[in-house]
Amino acid sequence: EALSELDDLVARMMVARGYPVTDEQTAESADPDVVAEFREARRIARLSDEGGTVDPGDVGAAVTAYRDLYAYLLELGPPAAR
Repeated sequence: EALSELDDLVARMMVARGYPVTDEQTAESADPDVVAEFREARRIARLSDEGGTVDPGDVGAAVTAYRDLYAYLLELGPPAAR
């Protein structure tokens, strides 16, 4: 359940800063590593939400990815300041 909440928070932060968060959006970004890290964490979160088998290590990796993305996006400052 916490992964879904983390995903929602980080996704809103990324959208506010102009990062693509869905597969339908353009994959081109100023920082493709940020987008790739988010998409992998999102894949794990969705698999967990759907009741799929998720390795505890993958859950830990997703939590770490969301934490790192959150910290990175906070360092960028408010979207209007960029």
